[in-house]
Amino acid sequence: MTRGRLRRLLPCLLATLSVAFVGAGRASAGDGVAPNGQSFFVTVDATGAVKTPSAIDLVVYLDAPDGAPGVWVSDSAQIAPSGSPAGSLVGYCSADMLAPSGEQYKWVCRAATTLMKPGRTYYWWLAFRRQDPGQPSPTDRVSGPFSFSLVQQAAPPPAAPPKPPPPHTGVSTKTVASAATLPGSTVFNGRRSIKHTSLTRLVYRTMKELGLPRQLAFACWNRDDWVSVLAAEEAEPERGFSTLLGFWLGRQPRWLHLAPGVCTDVQGLLASKQPNAGRAGALSTVIHETLHAYGLVNEAQTNCFAVQLVPVFGLNLGMSANRADYLGTLARNYVRKWAPQGYWNGARCRDGGAWDLLPAHNLR
Repeated sequence: MTRGRLRRLLPCLLATLSVAFVGAGRASAGDGVAPNGQSFFVTVDATGAVKTPSAIDLVVYLDAPDGAPGVWVSDSAQIAPSGSPAGSLVGYCSADMLAPSGEQYKWVCRAATTLMKPGRTYYWWLAFRRQDPGQPSPTDRVSGPFSFSLVQQAAPPPAAPPKPPPPHTGVSTKTVASAATLPGSTVFNGRRSIKHTSLTRLVYRTMKELGLPRQLAFACWNRDDWVSVLAAEEAEPERGFSTLLGFWLGRQPRWLHLAPGVCTDVQGLLASKQPNAGRAGALSTVIHETLHAYGLVNEAQTNCFAVQLVPVFGLNLGMSANRADYLGTLARNYVRKWAPQGYWNGARCRDGGAWDLLPAHNLR
């Protein structure tokens, strides 16, 4: 893909992106995000009750017109007219029990597994009231039901004793606010946290070519600082089978925060211009979070746009057209393979599909 071809495509790209980004933050009805159809491995105690995990995180989307939310979990998919379960209730979150997820408009219900059993499928849904523009009063809405299953596994062996920390590391007290004090650098070596100036510049050039010239700064955190930053946000680097790779906060709109592993892979790409799957996946994470900062909310659409913008980044890095295209193909394959439930939509994210930004390019 040459730069000339990219510029010829700009009118089409801008028309598509304007649909996605116009009125960033514009209200859309509440919805369940995840899980749906996912299986969770659990361990049990001597009585056969679920021991770990102690809770299942249910992610929902709610914006300003959505009120009085309630998240219900049942052993039946049947919903009573009131929005409550027709079957047995095994979990519930009221509005004051929902915790912020770290992404704008997304909330987490931590549904305890106390009443759940291994080998069963459970159903959950979001009930809420929606105040639509021009309507005299809010209406009752339900999103769902969605499902997840609990699968029993053998108890893990005792954990090895933790390794002692390396000398002179100390204990980090960094928070997201510390990003403003990070030193600027073109190289991330994993030993110190930095504001990555090369990554900031290249992402800015990529988005500017699409007519979206908004500069964002990228914080590359080392391991100790990353753990501290997440702890301050009441989050963890890893939870169950999920790893947090990066995030953007609406209250800090000019910064994107990246995990050390992502920055290490991206640094390898910047230094060598040699694509591999890990580097392509890390770069797609960077662009994914950038698109969230631009106002894109839908996770599957964000992933689809991100993998298409990876080769544009490659061109700005100085790759040949063929190598940039290969980087984009690796990104598509990586994200499609590892995307969680609800984070990829093959019907829309394909050549000629509704989310195709670069026709006949890297969505085959």
